[in-house]
Amino acid sequence: MATIVPSSPPSSPKIYRKPAPMDPISANRVWKEHCDKCDAIPTLQGPFQIDPRTMFILTDKVTNVHPSIKVTRKEYEDALKLMETLSPIKNAQMPPPDKYDLPLTAAQEIGWNTKPLVKKNPLFTFERNACEVTLYAHKYFMSLGVNPFAKKKPIVGQIGKNKEPTIRKGSPINVNENNKAK
Repeated sequence: MATIVPSSPPSSPKIYRKPAPMDPISANRVWKEHCDKCDAIPTLQGPFQIDPRTMFILTDKVTNVHPSIKVTRKEYEDALKLMETLSPIKNAQMPPPDKYDLPLTAAQEIGWNTKPLVKKNPLFTFERNACEVTLYAHKYFMSLGVNPFAKKKPIVGQIGKNKEPTIRKGSPINVNENNKAK
């Protein structure tokens, strides 16, 4: 455990001296130096005025649109071509692999080539296909309007009255108006 040792008193106390009174010649010399420094700072000559004939005019905002000015299709296409040639960033919306031949940073090296090297083999691809059970449930729902796996009983009044089957929430397949059973 550390012990706190009191610091020793200073060997010699600091002596604060009062400045000696200045004689009038020294005081005048200090005042002259101060005035010379102030005069060396540049200041405006004369009163400040604005002359509208010599003012710099700022351009309008880019989004400022005048509906009376019509732009032709040719002028628009020429402006687009000019923008493409003058733009420092070409195709800014494209991902970096499409813009550049090689990655620019070390972070871009990871995942630079995302295209598969080998085509998909149908033997090893398992896409989502409908099986017999889902086809049965879909046909059951289209004919009766009830999910065969639902635990609730169907509404008796709708079956057998030449009405379209009611589409309920939780049906196995969402059916649009175009695909309803007839």
